[in-house]
Amino acid sequence: MIQDAWKSFPQQMTQKINGLLEEAEPNSAKAFQLYKMCQSEDLWKDSFRQFSDHLLDFFQLAKAERSKSQFDRYLERPMDCVAFDNFQLTFRTASISSQSVRDIAGWAHHMLRLHFRTDSSVFSLDAMHLTVYTLTHPTFEDKDQDIEFEDFCQAWEKSAGKLYGRRFDNEQKSLLTELRGFERLQQQVHTRPQSANLPAPVRRLQDGIYLTQTEIDWTAAVQTAASENRALPRYPLTKGPQKERLIELLRCTALYEIAFGSDIPQFLTHRPRIRSTILDQCQWLLTHHRQ
Repeated sequence: MIQDAWKSFPQQMTQKINGLLEEAEPNSAKAFQLYKMCQSEDLWKDSFRQFSDHLLDFFQLAKAERSKSQFDRYLERPMDCVAFDNFQLTFRTASISSQSVRDIAGWAHHMLRLHFRTDSSVFSLDAMHLTVYTLTHPTFEDKDQDIEFEDFCQAWEKSAGKLYGRRFDNEQKSLLTELRGFERLQQQVHTRPQSANLPAPVRRLQDGIYLTQTEIDWTAAVQTAASENRALPRYPLTKGPQKERLIELLRCTALYEIAFGSDIPQFLTHRPRIRSTILDQCQWLLTHHRQ
């Protein structure tokens, strides 16, 4: 159960962040902009304070209930659909609850510590809070809606850098490789045709690759475990692989863990191809390596 929750971390994170807009209200600048728009369209003649009270009532409704007709009842006459489009909020125009930001940061911090059982600063509550705050309080140059997991990853890297410098770069890179693998598989399941759900096998190169003995031993262990349908060994170094071929193999092992540890029907059909891709990559590495 805990492992399933960990594998869904990317989806849960983006859902929690984007979900903040469903419970948000317009910030003061947005409220005033809507007020002036309604005035200019001869939709409203009373005070800004009264208008703000109606906005508050409107945005306290569930998002699915926030229809044009619901707000029209406050106005002198119905607004048109183009005017109502201005009532849609982004993180730049919404007032986001500070407590909600702290709650999401606390959840992410708990998930990371639960999985890695470490007190590393890169997983700290401060780093998570700064990351979520950055995404939900964008500058004019930043994305302000439809946050994706890659946006979270980049914001986390920047936040950790601001707080701790580059001391934890390798540790964070290893974790992000695993999480991005989870996200990639989930996207493939939901958006691609079934025949294209898995990454194509790596292209054949004629040249070789230099591997250390540690890298060779890990690749051989992955090959043996995959051929026997057993759990794959974790990469032995905290900093993660630095060579492109090994990084790609590590990503595939993350997909393998998801598919072979899940009972979701969509994943079941992918297992043979994941296993075949891993074996193909291991074979190439072990055949073409040079120490």
